[in-house]
Amino acid sequence: SISCSTNNTEIILESGVKIEPTTNNGISIGTSDDVSIIAKGNTLIKTTGNSQHGVVGNEAKDLTLKLNNIELEGKGVNGIWVQFSPSTPGNLTTIEVDNITMSNADQFDSTSDFAGIKVRSSGRVDITSTGKISTKANFVDGILIQNSGDANGGNIDISVNDIETQGSEADGIRISSIGYEQSLEKEIDITVNGTIRTKGMTAHGIIVEIPDSKITVDIKPGARVITEYTDTNTYALVLAGAQSGGTIIENKIAVVENRGVVNGNILMEGCAQFNNHGTTISQSSIAISSTNCDTIGMKSGFFNFGTVDVGGKNNIKETTLTGNYYQENNGELVIDVDWSEDEIDLLSIDGSANLDGNLVVNSLGIPVISSFNFERGDDFTNQKIMQLKFLEVTDLITGNFQYISRTSPLLSNHVTKSTDGKNLYLDLIFDLELLNRNQTNVFWGLNDSRSQSDDIDDVFFSLFSEEELTTLQKTLDSFGNEIAGATVRSEFRNMERLVLPIDYCENKPTRQADEFNRLSSKECKFFTAKIQNGSHSGNFEQRAHKDKLLEGIFRIPLIENKADGQIQLMGQINNTGIEISDFAKSDGYSGTLGLGYFQEGDHGKLSLLAHLGIGAHEISRSFTVIDESLTSKGTLYTHSAGISAEISNSFKIWNGTLNWYARVGYSGVKSKSYVETGGEDFALIVDQTSTKSLVINPRFEFVGQSRN
Repeated sequence: SISCSTNNTEIILESGVKIEPTTNNGISIGTSDDVSIIAKGNTLIKTTGNSQHGVVGNEAKDLTLKLNNIELEGKGVNGIWVQFSPSTPGNLTTIEVDNITMSNADQFDSTSDFAGIKVRSSGRVDITSTGKISTKANFVDGILIQNSGDANGGNIDISVNDIETQGSEADGIRISSIGYEQSLEKEIDITVNGTIRTKGMTAHGIIVEIPDSKITVDIKPGARVITEYTDTNTYALVLAGAQSGGTIIENKIAVVENRGVVNGNILMEGCAQFNNHGTTISQSSIAISSTNCDTIGMKSGFFNFGTVDVGGKNNIKETTLTGNYYQENNGELVIDVDWSEDEIDLLSIDGSANLDGNLVVNSLGIPVISSFNFERGDDFTNQKIMQLKFLEVTDLITGNFQYISRTSPLLSNHVTKSTDGKNLYLDLIFDLELLNRNQTNVFWGLNDSRSQSDDIDDVFFSLFSEEELTTLQKTLDSFGNEIAGATVRSEFRNMERLVLPIDYCENKPTRQADEFNRLSSKECKFFTAKIQNGSHSGNFEQRAHKDKLLEGIFRIPLIENKADGQIQLMGQINNTGIEISDFAKSDGYSGTLGLGYFQEGDHGKLSLLAHLGIGAHEISRSFTVIDESLTSKGTLYTHSAGISAEISNSFKIWNGTLNWYARVGYSGVKSKSYVETGGEDFALIVDQTSTKSLVINPRFEFVGQSRN
């Protein structure tokens, strides 16, 4: 190990250095002033015993640590542990580290505090972690700062990448105040560049308890703060004050700038402001305080410029928000609803709500229409089927959602406000107006096979009397996605043009041969290639479509030994464009590569071919929604495979010759599922599509001998 208590000292750890003591701490720094430990390149500090810390700085003033990797296997340890007496203010602690891994999952005790990085100091603290800090045991935080002593202006600045804790009461970042009788006026800045994730009970993502201070948390794009335990006592963010001299003193200002993801409960005291530009997944509670905002001159509340998902996807939940909620014109509120179970997310606000932007409804189930006992002659147009409350306030609701997503091709969602202006209800309503063009044709086509009526109410009644809404929805969705099926069919036709191997090395006349090999087919060539351009018109399902094709096919003989047969490499590259009417298009490329074998004897021949292919096609569908033209797009990826064989032979029988021929082949094209974008709630989730073919084609011919 390394031990140092000398002032004005710099220790360099060269690249490749490993410090692995058997009993001591990795590095111990005693009472000193201005000491630096600098790692130049990849280094390692590793301890294996209990109470064996990675780095300890005890009463080291103005300490700088710039390290790479620290690994600890024992319990009751800290990766980096720095403590400096509050009686000497003005201290600066600077820590830069890549990775700290604490692999022991056994709890040491419940009264001691341990962490990947632990600092107890009244001075300034700057911490930067560019890799990952991970802990497994209970009560072992990722980063723990205990700020003690006088209000000396020692600010705290933390920038982290990844932190993961697995134990109970093991916080990602904890900053707390200890051992003082007055408030600490500090500025605390926390920047998250990666993922802070806690997995245990009462394990908070970030918790700051410093009274009368300014706290700022900046969650960068792509960064996340996640608590996997979602009970009411576990928080993704706690920005609060503390108790001082028997009096609870709140922090002065707390501001969160979220451009990534926050998943968990939120508590912000003082004059608090949460600016959500990314995604916030609420759990049980969000509390945004407004204490002293009038004095400070700052507006408090939850400001949604991004996405607020109540309870998370596919999880019906109630969230209580204390404070005012402001949704801006580019913000969206996401709720889950299960119409089949009469369940819906509820955002309960102890304050006011000012609404703009979008309401996105994720439907987990749709109602059983037959249970409503509709009668012929009922008015189905804009018929309200169900109503559930999803937002309530104690003050007033102002503003309106500019856009509300639909539940299905036939069901739209409307919002109704209560007469007192304190509740919003989601109404489920029959609506045909926003079907895309192809779905509308299918809907009326289904009608023609049943009621053959022009009255929309008769159409609804006839359809619902014979099939449930879930079945009808799948039918409409699949036909709205007709272009994907046509693309896969086109890929299959392209693949079929990759024919079996042929003889290259016999110099024979070029004439067309039949399947019985009575005439030779090709002259000998080392390399053959062709490019062809063409078009095709046909029908897929219900609608005519047009194909445009630019195709290149090549063949290369690899082995040319007549006695042992011939092995040939062959392939094709296609640029295919497909158009269905004027609303659906597909344009993309595909390629197929095959390996073939050809053998010819005195009486017959044998050809074998195996091939694989891939393709990518840009799909677009255009339609009009309330006088607004929308284009929904997606990328269809395909892969193909096939194997085929052809054999022919002839032999003498009776007074003639029996010629026989057989071709066997199995091939298929399958596409991956994809999600369209740009079509708002009319963008489809496209399931995989496939086309397969099995060919068995035997032929026989008997040629008798004639007599003069």
